[in-house]
Amino acid sequence: MKQLQNFGIQAKFIAIFTIVFLAGILATGWTTYMIRQTRNNIQETLDKNRKAVTDIAVASRQDVSQVLDKADELVYLQRLYQGFHELEAIEKDYVLAADPNDELGLIAAHDTMSGWLEEDLATAQEYATDDEVAQMITNLQDELKQQKVLFDELVDMVDTDPQAAQQRSLAASTERADHIYNPLSSLVNDRWDIAVNEVSSAREQMADAIVRVDEQAQDAASDTDSQLQKTITISLLTIGLFVIAGGVIAGAVYVVSRQIVQPVLQMSDVAVAIEKEEYKSAESLDSLADRKDEIGQLARVFNRMAKEVFARVERLKQQVAELRIAIDQKKVDEQVSEITDSEYFQDLQSRVQLLRQRDRQRRSGLSSTEGESSA
Repeated sequence: MKQLQNFGIQAKFIAIFTIVFLAGILATGWTTYMIRQTRNNIQETLDKNRKAVTDIAVASRQDVSQVLDKADELVYLQRLYQGFHELEAIEKDYVLAADPNDELGLIAAHDTMSGWLEEDLATAQEYATDDEVAQMITNLQDELKQQKVLFDELVDMVDTDPQAAQQRSLAASTERADHIYNPLSSLVNDRWDIAVNEVSSAREQMADAIVRVDEQAQDAASDTDSQLQKTITISLLTIGLFVIAGGVIAGAVYVVSRQIVQPVLQMSDVAVAIEKEEYKSAESLDSLADRKDEIGQLARVFNRMAKEVFARVERLKQQVAELRIAIDQKKVDEQVSEITDSEYFQDLQSRVQLLRQRDRQRRSGLSSTEGESSA
C-alpha cells in the first residue's frame, strides 16, 4: 500500500484505465477468436457431413441409375419378345387366311410391326448393359431381316401354293423357337432375376444410405450443439472475466480514492484546527508530507503554510501588544496634555510659581536678618 503512494494520482488513474483497456481488449479478442474457431468448426463439420451425404447420394443415385438402366433393358427385351410373337402371329394369320389379295391388310400390319421392332431393337441396343445383351440384340436384328425376307417369300407362295406356305411358316416357327424365343426368354428370365436381386440390393443400400445420412445428421447436430455450448461457455467466461476485471478495477479505485480522500479529510481537520488556533495539529501532516505524489506535495505546502500562518499570527500578536502599549502611553500623554493645557492647571501653575517666588523671597529675607544679627 505504501508503495502505491510513491506514484502520482494521474499515473494511478492511467494504470487503472490501462488495466481496463487491456482487459477489454483481451476479453474481446479471446471471445472473437473462440467464436471464430467455433464457427470454423461448425462449418467444417457441416462441410464434412454435406460431403458425406453427397457421396452417399451420388453412390445411391449411381446404384439406382444402374437398376433403372437394367430395368429399361429388361422392359425392351420383354417388348422384343412380345414383338416377335406378334410379328409371327401376323405371319400365321396371313398364311392361314391364304388370301393373295390381303383384304385384312396383314401385309401392311407386318410391315408396320417390323418397323416398330427395328426401332425397339435400336433403342434396346442403346440400353444394353453388357456384351451378352448387345450380341443378343444383334442376333435379333439379323433374325428380323431374315423374317422379313421369309415373309416376302411366303407372300409369293400363298399366291401359288398356300399349303407349302403354311408348311414353310411352321418350319420357320420351329427355327424361331431355337434362334429367338428360347434364348430371349432365357435371357429375360436371367435378367429378371438379376434385376430383382439388384433392386433388393439397391433398396438395402438406400436403407443403409438413409441410416448413414441420419447418423451423419445426428452427428452434425451433436457437433453443432457442442460448438454452440462452447460458444455459450466462452460468452459466460467472458462475462466472468469482465466481472472479475470490474471487481479489480473497483478495488483499485477504492484504494486510490482512499489514498486521496483520507488525506484531504485529514488536511480539512487540520485546517479547522488552525482556524481554532490549534497549530500543533499541523504536525499530523508530517506522515503525509513523506509521500512522493501530489498529496504529499500538497501536504508539504499545507504544512509550510500552517507554520507560516502560526509565525505570522505570533508576530501579529506581538505587534498588537506593542501597539497596545504605545496606544496607552499616548492616551496618558493626551490626558496629561489636556490637564496641563486647562485654565485651571495654568492658574494653579501660576499660583505655584508665585508661592515659590514668595518662598524664595522669604528665605532670602530670613538669611539677611540672620546675617545682621550675627554681625
